[in-house]
Amino acid sequence: MNAGEIARLVPWIFLLVIVYILSRYGIQWRIKRACLHVIKDLENNAALNPTSAVSLPYAKKSPLALGLRDFKPKAIQDMVLGGIIGRTEEGKYYLVRRLKDIEG
Repeated sequence: MNAGEIARLVPWIFLLVIVYILSRYGIQWRIKRACLHVIKDLENNAALNPTSAVSLPYAKKSPLALGLRDFKPKAIQDMVLGGIIGRTEEGKYYLVRRLKDIEG
């Protein structure tokens, strides 16, 4: 490989790195939006403790889902592990920490 070939490859490698970084930020942004959607959904359903927990139809990945990737199951999993939402033994979800407590 001579210097001319390397000089032509460097911009393409740089472009690939930029695309990779932007895709990672895009995924994080979509997960954050999914988290906010789930929290607002639980607040709207007044699921604030285990007795008022509700089932979320999008909590499990659907094998037949077509189109864009759904980040809500991943968001729910991350929030359960982070202690933001809780899960009952029946598979229902409730809000442990309210949105105003998380943002503030």
